Amino acid sequence: MDEEIELLRKEKSDLKEYNEELTARASLLANENPVLTKQVNELENDAKASEESLEEYKKRVKALADES
Repeated sequence: MDEEIELLRKEKSDLKEYNEELTARASLLANENPVLTKQVNELENDAKASEESLEEYKKRVKALADES
């Protein structure tokens, strides 16, 4: 019985430590979230600009091909 109680206490202590670790990680992620959101937005804007540049390139190539 005493062994079981000790095991339960150890498990409770381990769970408390794990919970504290998860809370700290969640806090870090919450702090990083705005930065990550900004980076995602910047990448999406870059992708859109790149796509628009590609469309312009295609139009110029088509125009040159039509002139030939």
